[in-house]
This record gives sequence, structure tokens and C-alpha cells, in this order.
Amino acid sequence: TKLTVDNLSTLEKALARMGIKVIGKKETVSLYGESSEAELVLAREHDGKASVGLARQEDGTFAVVGDFYHAREGGNSSELYSYYGKDEVFKMKLQTAYCIEQAKAKVEEAGFAIEENSEGVVGEDGMITMVAVGYD
Repeated sequence: TKLTVDNLSTLEKALARMGIKVIGKKETVSLYGESSEAELVLAREHDGKASVGLARQEDGTFAVVGDFYHAREGGNSSELYSYYGKDEVFKMKLQTAYCIEQAKAKVEEAGFAIEENSEGVVGEDGMITMVAVGYD
């Protein structure tokens, strides 16, 4: 399943927001006889081979490649292994983090600053409300 994200820089910020470090770039993730070129590598197996990453699709969006089961060792291991069998939960959290980072970037591009909830904390109502202000 693809993520509706297309900006690599914003995607990296979204991963950081989730506490996940990018540990490699432009590497092949090969598992179960299938290989994909990952723009961003998020986990490696004990032998050093990339095991989880994000690969750019033909339409410019990204898809998770690899298997969170193989994220038991190395960088990001505890964060990513917790998503084993819960791919959709990971994608939803990443999509949300991406939207927050994208909103922050758009606000700054427009010459505004986020004054309230700059961290994008989810409110009791399940919504993320950020207040932006501009000064003349």
C-alpha cells in the first residue's frame, strides 16, 4: 500500500517526528525473493542488509518495502519491530506525521509562524489544531 507522500525532505522530517532515523539511502531491500530500491533505509538485518525502507513509486509517492519482522536488530529496531504485523498502523502514523510537517512548511512558506501547538499534538477531540500568526 502506498503512502500519499511525495516530498523526500518532508518525509525525513516526518520519520524524525516519529523517532525513526534514516540509516541509509538508495539501497536495495531484498526479502522473500523480491527486491526493491529504497530511497530511505530504516532498518537492517544482522548481516547489514537493508530490511525495511521506503521506495519511490512510479507516481512519485512512496511505499513501505521489506518486513518489520526483520527490523529486530540495529538502528530503529524497537520502534520498527513494534509495527510487525501492523503495517497499516505504521503507514497511518507516518502519513499523519507527514501532514503535520507539510503544514508547518506551508505556513512558513506563506510567511507565517505557528504560535500554538507547533508540535502538532492531537487534541482530546482527535484533531490536530495549529494556530499560525503573521506579522506586518
